[in-house]
Amino acid sequence: MYYLFLDDFRDVDFIKEKYPLLNKYQWIIAKSFKGFRETVLRNGLPEFVSFDHDLADEHYEYAYANAIPYSKFKQLTGLECALWLVGFCCGKGLELPKWEVHSFNKQGKENIISVLKHLTV
Repeated sequence: MYYLFLDDFRDVDFIKEKYPLLNKYQWIIAKSFKGFRETVLRNGLPEFVSFDHDLADEHYEYAYANAIPYSKFKQLTGLECALWLVGFCCGKGLELPKWEVHSFNKQGKENIISVLKHLTV
């Protein structure tokens, strides 16, 4: 069992301070879509996932935007990680792990929550 922290620049201590009870298992940090997907495929589903939205410099320009032009990005965001995880769980008949979105990008955070709530409701 493990916890998964998706963020390109914050340290996992950021979330450990917010959720001190989530220290039972090892935290694995993924800094990109590729790292996120490879971690899940290699280790199985985590017990808990904490999502960031902006995972590359090109995303930060839209951190305060009301609409995010996903098709313009070369690097995938935390939203694509959430979409991939939902597809992975649905395809294998698995329950989505517990999750939270710690992103400072308000619109990106709402987009990720919308995707994850759709599966867990």
